[in-house]
Amino acid sequence: MKQTVFKKTLGVSCMALAAGFLLVCGQIVLADNNAGTDLTQEITGGIRELAFHDDADEVVPSPSVEFDSTVTSVNDQETNGTLGVATQKIYLANGTETPEWTMNMNVADPGLSMWTDGSNQYDYMNKLTVNPTTGTIEAALTGCDTSEGLNLASGGTFESADALTLATAGGAADVLCAWYFTGIDLEQTIPGQTPTGNYELPMVLSVN
Repeated sequence: MKQTVFKKTLGVSCMALAAGFLLVCGQIVLADNNAGTDLTQEITGGIRELAFHDDADEVVPSPSVEFDSTVTSVNDQETNGTLGVATQKIYLANGTETPEWTMNMNVADPGLSMWTDGSNQYDYMNKLTVNPTTGTIEAALTGCDTSEGLNLASGGTFESADALTLATAGGAADVLCAWYFTGIDLEQTIPGQTPTGNYELPMVLSVN
């Protein structure tokens, strides 16, 4: 009876036949147990984002600025509101590697929009003033500088269809960073004899 035994010695496979003591050997080529590969990832230029966030850092879907209520009057009167409060902070993220940007504010239909309640209207032109200098800037991400290269604009009164600037970033500003803006004062002059109502004026913030 023949017995076959397989042995592996120094990468050589041998077959021993007991009866004739014949060794049949063949070279075994062992596969390498390491294999190399490259992982690739392309990162392209990002965008700038502008939104309103609440105090839990969630997006506010329908932000609004509530002005102080007042009563009807035969005379012009002024009322104030605040753009950017704890529950509706302006969130600006610069997801690009270009530090310069400008944040602007304008009505939805420049030069034509009106404070409106049903058929009652009054104008914002020459009557709505924006004062960003009362505002504050807070880092929305760790390590983002809130002073270097960032500036709150001087604001002004809407006197044309042009937008008003709220804030700017210069060449020294951080890139790939995000900030909160709060406490920007708004003042509206309500014309005398304006009827009672809940008036609304659509506004748009933009960054470029």
